[in-house]
Amino acid sequence: MVGSPRSRREMTLPVRELAMPTPKVDSQDSPVPQQPEELLVSQHRLGDIRVVVAKREIDFLTAPALVTELDRAIREGEGKVVVDLCDVTFMDSSGAHALLDASKRLRGMDRGFSVICVRGSISRLLEILGLGDRFALHTD
Repeated sequence: MVGSPRSRREMTLPVRELAMPTPKVDSQDSPVPQQPEELLVSQHRLGDIRVVVAKREIDFLTAPALVTELDRAIREGEGKVVVDLCDVTFMDSSGAHALLDASKRLRGMDRGFSVICVRGSISRLLEILGLGDRFALHTD
């Protein structure tokens, strides 16, 4: 009948803890996590120019090493700072931030800043971020 009250029984189901089985992984089939490549950073003088040379990958784990070397180049030098990325295989926004920060500091000291060997994905990253307007970028 429409509109007649029906008695409803509430059903309560017992709660069981569910444990997800741990999958068995064959070590031959499982991928080995890639370890980030350690960034190698050095610098040398070329007249009154400080050249900071980076090699391998610049990401959020390795960018502090680049920042440290850029700080040293700014502190110890009096002229322009050039960053050589010829042997950098990857760079994320952490590396771009380090470059931008160094360029701002040097601009405030009326000193030059440029980045050489900007190619591929690194060139694209810096282009997307609009950093070509902030400091000189060179492909060679």
